[in-house]
Amino acid sequence: MSIPVVRVGEQAMHCSTAANILISSSCELCGQEENCDRIIFHCQFALHVWNSLGFQTGNATVKALWTVARPTTVPARHYSGFLLLVCWLLWKQRNDLVFQHVQPSHPRFWAQCRDEARLWSLRLKQEEQYVADAWCSLFISM
Repeated sequence: MSIPVVRVGEQAMHCSTAANILISSSCELCGQEENCDRIIFHCQFALHVWNSLGFQTGNATVKALWTVARPTTVPARHYSGFLLLVCWLLWKQRNDLVFQHVQPSHPRFWAQCRDEARLWSLRLKQEEQYVADAWCSLFISM
């Protein structure tokens, strides 16, 4: 078995699992082939997240993220931001599993969503704060 080499600038780094660089492309949670669509929409953890929020993501892909229908529980204003927030935190849950060996947790996920929504709300105009408040309320109710 050869050890993959990654070039960083002029230096070569030998990849190994000890350095937390993955050689396998299998999902650490379910063992299936890992790709962006699976991580964001189709793994068991992500499916539970989207279903809990009222989304129908059966054939959803990351490439067509903006075509995912908005449930009535999510405000229309800044809907794309909401999608990005959920995707970002699903990705972070995956990275916590792969690199920190922290098992995914829905209660921790919802708390992180709420905390991140509060941070993201700082970029909103004062009169749009109701959007982040609605996001936080939705995450708290999970």
